[in-house]
Amino acid sequence: LDICGDFIILNSKNLNKIINIDTNNATMTVESGVILQDVQEYAKQHSLLFALSLGSEGSCHIGGNIASNAGGMNVLRYGNCREQILGLEIVTPQGEIIDFMRSLRKDNTGFDIKQLYIGSEGTLGFITKAVLKLHPLPKSAASALVGLIAADKMIIFFNHAREYFADKISLCEFMPEIAIKTVLSYKPSMQYPLNHITPWAIWIKIEDTYDGDDYLHEELVNFLSDMLEKDIICDAVLAQSEAQEKTFVQFREMIVWAQSILGHVIKNDIAIKINDIPNFLYKAEKKLNILCSGIKLYPFGHLGDGNIHFNLSKPNNMEDDIFKAQDDILCHQIQKLVHQMNGSVSAEHGIGRDKTDALIRYKSANNIALMKNMKHMFDRKNIFNPGVIFNNTDTQNNMMLPHNNCEHA
Repeated sequence: LDICGDFIILNSKNLNKIINIDTNNATMTVESGVILQDVQEYAKQHSLLFALSLGSEGSCHIGGNIASNAGGMNVLRYGNCREQILGLEIVTPQGEIIDFMRSLRKDNTGFDIKQLYIGSEGTLGFITKAVLKLHPLPKSAASALVGLIAADKMIIFFNHAREYFADKISLCEFMPEIAIKTVLSYKPSMQYPLNHITPWAIWIKIEDTYDGDDYLHEELVNFLSDMLEKDIICDAVLAQSEAQEKTFVQFREMIVWAQSILGHVIKNDIAIKINDIPNFLYKAEKKLNILCSGIKLYPFGHLGDGNIHFNLSKPNNMEDDIFKAQDDILCHQIQKLVHQMNGSVSAEHGIGRDKTDALIRYKSANNIALMKNMKHMFDRKNIFNPGVIFNNTDTQNNMMLPHNNCEHA
């Protein structure tokens, strides 16, 4: 508990106990301040998997993951954080402890109230405990880095992969040429796995609980050979060891770090229907270059679920302050295009305080009114995270700010 000006900040870092694991029921009960990586490792010790995986998993708290309905790289196979939660314990703004801690897969006894707290960004209550859903630990896996020459080829590749592998695909991440070159410019010691840097690269991974003497490796080889023959991809390399796969991970995770060295980054976390991604990328590049000639676009992220981290860097020779001043204008153009294509202006990072205007602009009035009514019903005095999600003007002094820590990559 910290005092910060007119606010009281609640931090869950001391709620850090793993209470129990039920291997027969495939569940784990934890306090909200447990580090995500600790949850993963404890599950693995019992031959089980907690599927949520983020770039910040070594520091973020499970309570924050739940409060933001975190996504990460395994959404394609296992779903968002919401799909990993069976039960919650909540402290309300009135100080009551509400117990939703049943570890059942099915419970149709009225409204499933706990779902309202998942993704509510700490505005409705403070998460203190959770019952997590676990999965069988994959016993075989195979991954590859693939080169492609056009964005539409990425969609064709993914659709073929989904048809071929079905739910064995655990992740399908895409990266643009500019991002890979930026990483290499600041980490020249890294060796790019493919023969050439192509306009687009995809990192795909498949998993199964069946241990069949590298049968997934053979399946992936056959699939990629077919994609090469059909001219859908132009290059591919399969990871032959954990160290080689770690290289794929590093290129994906170092994009944000490398781009930040260039100066101010305008970040967007959006969702588009998968088949609309090439058209969106084309239209966005055209519109943004009209507003800011020479702007550098870094679209990367989760191809399998349409979640694009659409980040922007300044043109060459432009000062940081000048580029930063265009933040609102450029983001508005992106959000407008996303809305026109029936997408979402926030895919996995939430609304927070930065996107409250965008929420009002692109969410229906009826939807906003219903959300505000729910906020008022749960927190009449508006003491939990005022200004988050809703651009409140009637905040009170001595507000309590839940701080279930969660970082994003």
